[in-house]
Amino acid sequence: SRSRSRSSSRGRKHSKTPDGRREKSLLPEIAPIRVSAMPSTKNHVAPQTYFDSILKSRGYTVTTYPSLQTGYYNKPTPLQTASYGPKFLEAVRSNDVAALQDILEAGLFPNSCNKY
Repeated sequence: SRSRSRSSSRGRKHSKTPDGRREKSLLPEIAPIRVSAMPSTKNHVAPQTYFDSILKSRGYTVTTYPSLQTGYYNKPTPLQTASYGPKFLEAVRSNDVAALQDILEAGLFPNSCNKY
């Protein structure tokens, strides 16, 4: 009769060495996933809807905005495009802080960009 209960080794991965001995896996033991916590496949919910429900349950708002109405797609201002040029780019690329300070003190915009 064995002294160890069968449930004590449940879930642990063992492998056999060439001489037939069992050795314990070096991988960490992972807790099993509770099936009840997983979304049901009968009532399919879109991933975004599921994520929104988690955020709402934690007190966050889930207001969405069309991407074309966000600041990311705004057209650049004339000051932004006028501030974008080879001297500004060279100062940024070469990490020339003194040159960047001179450019900004001259009135160029720090958030410059090209017309695209």
